[in-house]
Amino acid sequence: MAGIGFQLQKLFKEDYFSSRLKAYGFSVLVTSGPWLIIILSLSLTQWIIGNIPTFPIETRELLTISLSYCFIFSQLIFSVQQLTLTRYLADQLYEVKYERVIPSYLGLTKTSLLLAIILFFVFLILSPLPIYLELIIGMFFMIMLLIWNTFMFITALKDYKSVSTAFLLGGLVIVLGELALAFVLNFDKVSVFQGVSILYIPFILGMFLTLSILFVVLSRTFAYKGEERPLEYLTYVDYFPRFVVIGTLYTAGLWIANFVIWFGEGSSQLYDVFLFNRMYDVAVFWSYLTIIPTLMFFVISVETRFYDRYRSFYGYINEGGSLEQILRSKDRMITVLKEEVFRLLRNQGVVTVLFLICASWIGSWLNASPEFVPMLRLTIVGAYFNAMILVFQLLLLYFEDHKGAMIISVLFFGSILLLSIAFLPMGISGYGLSFCIGSIIAFIYSSLRLITFIKHVDYFAFTQGQMLQKAKLFVPLVKKLYKY
Repeated sequence: MAGIGFQLQKLFKEDYFSSRLKAYGFSVLVTSGPWLIIILSLSLTQWIIGNIPTFPIETRELLTISLSYCFIFSQLIFSVQQLTLTRYLADQLYEVKYERVIPSYLGLTKTSLLLAIILFFVFLILSPLPIYLELIIGMFFMIMLLIWNTFMFITALKDYKSVSTAFLLGGLVIVLGELALAFVLNFDKVSVFQGVSILYIPFILGMFLTLSILFVVLSRTFAYKGEERPLEYLTYVDYFPRFVVIGTLYTAGLWIANFVIWFGEGSSQLYDVFLFNRMYDVAVFWSYLTIIPTLMFFVISVETRFYDRYRSFYGYINEGGSLEQILRSKDRMITVLKEEVFRLLRNQGVVTVLFLICASWIGSWLNASPEFVPMLRLTIVGAYFNAMILVFQLLLLYFEDHKGAMIISVLFFGSILLLSIAFLPMGISGYGLSFCIGSIIAFIYSSLRLITFIKHVDYFAFTQGQMLQKAKLFVPLVKKLYKY
């Protein structure tokens, strides 16, 4: 599903500096859109309202923390079905069944919204906030979830300009809206809850605009013909149950250290419902911004260039190529893979080192305490290895090594969880260690797994086969539902 990656690669081939600059801009937006919109909009909003001396601190805190919760938990719900749907979609596109795309999107929307509503009801029960504010937060939470859902289909699209415009316009609406509200409204005359509700309006409008444009692009690319069976993709849960574990535990591993640290030194609780640790949470959000180059280069370079050789190698195997052809294509594929992975490690390494050097400046700009800088450096290092884990895991999934990818997710989540609990008594001085060390452990294993696998990839290609699981739950359910 690297359709948009191939389109962007054409821009990089043009021998003009302006084309390359444009390509990098488009690439950042289409590979990291939701991250950029939320983190940059939130940072700019905080900067805007932070420069207004009379702006209530309580309003700023409640806005920031509730937005962060929406971001994290919408991503967690999305991750449960992400890989299952991706595999189903890839199979449908391979079989030229384009009419199945929109129904599967609608099916994903229904099931993920159901999970979101259940989680939202738990929030309603626990939260002492006014109902109107709870509903506003819930609305943003649902829109954020739909953005993630739609975002997954983006790599199958080719219209990168419209996709980039969607994220750009959404971000502009948020920032300009917050700027206007901050200077027009007198927040001293409204309550904290009313102030937060008003400040949510630009976020909701901006994200809804982005969602609407993305949906138009998606529906324009894949026409909807009233095809039934929107929940058919769930049958893949029976065939590939490991996908649920891989997606859920990897995403949970990104935030599990935060969840544990919310109960440690320096943590706070807001209105008896929002736990947070401002210093560590900010460090983690900034650290994830540093790995945008990996997301960008993987789609544009690794996935596209590698995919050509990958398809050639499996083409010879499936279509009866000679032994010489298979071994030659295997060597070419491995050579390209090594080149691209090395380039990715190097490029991301340069960016990571630059951010490590600039950590003190970032801390000063954020007016953070002295403990923030070493914490930020640890999470930046952790984010680097985390990005590489994601790349290696995706490559293993290309080779159908589902077991290896699942072990990586379990190791990533488990090691960070256990280390976070173990280091919690160290207090602030230990924050970031668990994320950093846990990511390194999972990185080492994923590297060894990938090296071992590609060394014998021809053997696995002939002997591994497709070990389908027994269809116990969703296949009978879907067949009964659609009567086929």
